[in-house]
Amino acid sequence: ATHYGVTIRSIVDDGGMKGCSTTRAGDAGLPLLALPRACDEDGLQAVEGLMSVPYEVWRDHPNGYFLKAEGQQMNRLYPEGSLILVDPDVEPSSGSIVVARLDGADYVMRRLYKGSSVLVLSPDSWEAGYEDIVIAGDDHTVEFVGSVVWFQASGELE
Repeated sequence: ATHYGVTIRSIVDDGGMKGCSTTRAGDAGLPLLALPRACDEDGLQAVEGLMSVPYEVWRDHPNGYFLKAEGQQMNRLYPEGSLILVDPDVEPSSGSIVVARLDGADYVMRRLYKGSSVLVLSPDSWEAGYEDIVIAGDDHTVEFVGSVVWFQASGELE
């Protein structure tokens, strides 16, 4: 009853859910952006219009945006081509997946582990050869662009 904004009494006494709307505000959309390809480009760039998301996802992450998963570094979680929803307002925590900018140039998506004096950005791949990025002291600058909060396939599965 609470979900539909009615009392239990109105359901029981008034003949059930007749007249109650079970639809939400409808699907909403968030933009698909791209990370810069060259180090001299700055910031995220719009690629397409809005990508549809369920209303609840949009409601919980209104400043979020999609990035397309590229490469194999995180393929255990996100297949290449998946649409990854990044929320710049969600504070990254240890164990979360983040998008980070390293040394003002390279962007990476990795799992974040925070130690007392070290940050580790770890890949989660089926492929061998991807290394942890370990940041200790003032070796590198790290800018957290946002936390990954949701993802969806870029199209229908075959």
